[in-house]
Amino acid sequence: MRDRLYFILMGVCVVSVILAWTVVRLYSVTPAVAISAVALVIPPIAVIIANAGDESSRRRLRVVRVRRDYGMAADVLERCLVELTAYG
Repeated sequence: MRDRLYFILMGVCVVSVILAWTVVRLYSVTPAVAISAVALVIPPIAVIIANAGDESSRRRLRVVRVRRDYGMAADVLERCLVELTAYG
């Protein structure tokens, strides 16, 4: 969900800048600059949203990646990761 929202926000940012300087600029430069200024604020917000979440969701993502990458040895690595993240 967070990844989807990130890509939506970044898409809105790119489309805003493109429309501001290809279409809106032809009618007035001031709104084009205003749209670009709003688009400038969107990427940091998108990154904050994409990185938001509790620690358990990040831990689950790490375990899934370990299982995919290492197969049978994933159980041992999973136990190590859980122990390391419990202390860190």
